[in-house]
Amino acid sequence: MEDPKVSMRVAALSVEAHWRAEWLAAIQKLSAMERVASLFISIHQRLRDRNLINGMSYNLPLTNRRVADYLGITEEHLSRTFRRMRDQRLVSIDKQVVTIVDFRRLHRLAHGRSDPDSASSTLP
Repeated sequence: MEDPKVSMRVAALSVEAHWRAEWLAAIQKLSAMERVASLFISIHQRLRDRNLINGMSYNLPLTNRRVADYLGITEEHLSRTFRRMRDQRLVSIDKQVVTIVDFRRLHRLAHGRSDPDSASSTLP
C-alpha cells in the first residue's frame, strides 16, 4: 500500500513544478524591473505564508549570478535594476537581506500594472 506522506509530498512537488513552469513562462514577457519585483514579491509571500517571516525583510542567499540566470538577464543588468529599485525606494538590499520598502508599488510593478518612474505609480 502507498505511504500517504509520500503521496502528499509528490503531489506538493507536482504543484510546485507546475507553478514554477507557469511563472517562468510569464516572466519572459516582463521587463527586468518587473521580473525582479515579481521574484521579490513571490519570495516574500511564500515565506510569509509559511510563517517564516512576519515583516518586510528576508534573507536572499543567492548570488547575483544565480538571480540573474534565474530571471534570464545579465548580472550587469541585474545590478543596474537593483540600483534603480533602491533609488526609487521600492526595496533596500544590504548584502543578502532584501527589505521591501514600498510593498504596494512593488506588487503593482510585479504584475505589470505600474511604471515606478511615473507620477501615477503612487497609490491612493
